[in-house]
Amino acid sequence: MFFLASLKMIPGERPGDTRPYFLHLTACGKAAWKDFTRDHAAEVNHEDFPDFLRGPWAKLRGYGARLALVIHCLREAAGSAAGNAVDGDSIKAGARLVGYFKSHARRMLAAIDADPVVPGARRLLHWASREGVSDFKAHDAYQAVKSQSLFPRLDSLERPLERLVQHGYLRPKLAEARPGPGRPPAPRWEVHPDLSEHLIPLPQNPRNPQNSDDEPHFGDSGDSGDRGLNQEQGEGWSPF
Repeated sequence: MFFLASLKMIPGERPGDTRPYFLHLTACGKAAWKDFTRDHAAEVNHEDFPDFLRGPWAKLRGYGARLALVIHCLREAAGSAAGNAVDGDSIKAGARLVGYFKSHARRMLAAIDADPVVPGARRLLHWASREGVSDFKAHDAYQAVKSQSLFPRLDSLERPLERLVQHGYLRPKLAEARPGPGRPPAPRWEVHPDLSEHLIPLPQNPRNPQNSDDEPHFGDSGDSGDRGLNQEQGEGWSPF
């Protein structure tokens, strides 16, 4: 690490001024940076991207560049970097680190209920599991789980239901058409037949009073990946 410890500031534009040494990107470094920033922007701009992640994600773009610079300097000190410009390998390594930190940020923020939709979705899922509910109408669920903090009105169920459908815990159930005039039947939701095995468990917050002893505790998967309500459709469950 002697090389890094020996780095000095270089003379600036005015006499007596100093500045850091500027590093530039190679052609492959520029291409890798373009790929990283494009994918990062597409993730943030996706219609399903949660608002509570926008703050951390806004900083992670810049962190990707800083991490790539640190990796490049370490590689140059070890003699594994070709030249003194930041190449694609360093940019890609920085991007992989950003992905790693994203997965941990999602898990941590879910565990502390930073996403305002998660507590309501977890409450619905606990109710369905505890009562052995296979399908239900929104009104039935509201009568069972209504509370001033989570579900003060029937329409408070909309976003938690959408989140559970999006990630495979529920799916809309097609209603049979009624003959003759009258209002169409109320929509129903079908519950995944095996919440505890085919789906990744919901993250739990041990300080959350909603996780009472009479509710099933699905636990934490122990994996550092993007789990819980961010999981895709469970196996054995065919979405419509």
